[in-house]
Amino acid sequence: MSRIHEAIKKLEQKARDLASITGSDSAASLLESELAQALDASLEEVRQTVVDAPIVPRKVTWTPDPDRLVVFNSDKTNPVAEQFRTLRSRLTQMQVETQLKSVLISSPLPDEGKSFSAANLAFSLSLREDTRVVLIDGDMRWPRLNKLLGAPEEPGLSDLLAGEATESEVFQSGPIEDLVFLPGGKRMTNAAELLANGKLPALLTRLAEQFDWIIMDSPALMPVSDGLLLSNMCDASLLVVQAGKTQLEAASWAVTELRRKRLLGVLLNCASEGRGSSYYYGGYYSDREGKKHKKEKRREK
Repeated sequence: MSRIHEAIKKLEQKARDLASITGSDSAASLLESELAQALDASLEEVRQTVVDAPIVPRKVTWTPDPDRLVVFNSDKTNPVAEQFRTLRSRLTQMQVETQLKSVLISSPLPDEGKSFSAANLAFSLSLREDTRVVLIDGDMRWPRLNKLLGAPEEPGLSDLLAGEATESEVFQSGPIEDLVFLPGGKRMTNAAELLANGKLPALLTRLAEQFDWIIMDSPALMPVSDGLLLSNMCDASLLVVQAGKTQLEAASWAVTELRRKRLLGVLLNCASEGRGSSYYYGGYYSDREGKKHKKEKRREK
């Protein structure tokens, strides 16, 4: 901010000198021109300062749900946790080959497992050595990630975008050093308007400079427009569908919409196989050339 004060002092002195020599009109004209240049330089300084400012989360206590945050569970043999480690490996390889930092996790309709998938994926990525991850609850109408993490819901994203909270107030860190959480915040009915104010894309740009991964949970795609708006702000998307629940028409519509940006693939959640009540978690990926990778299934308790 020092440039602003220095520029103002110099311009005031020049205006006084020129006014006594060439008249007030010439002084005013030059003052206007140089003031515009000084303001441009000052705004650039402020912009650069904001872009470079590190995200410093506040330390809070989390009580993760061990039944749903399977990656956080101390049981290293959990097959569902292993499936998320496989997902982590594939995404890491994609990141090496293409530009990939921010990934949106969504589903066609509510309650199909997107929040479960987003939280476990973020935890899994953050457990990789030297990998900083920020998990964002982009569902400002009905935020749920805080329940999985056992973390405070407010203040959060909605409060930040509405100008009612600062970054130091909304970002949280818990038991895992390399994982930062941004909750959904106060529930908003005008979430689409907040997403259209331009603040979130600028924030994501800054986060991409400071974190290795940005994992964002979004509202379901069909009921509201928020999810598709968020997909345009992220590098790519993953679509979660639930076996026995997600309608084929809904899944097809969601795939078509997300492919307009970049759809990495589909995660199949809660697929039963054979007799009994065993459940499986799995899915397939499709890269930008449309190649499908082999589906892998793992038993979930």
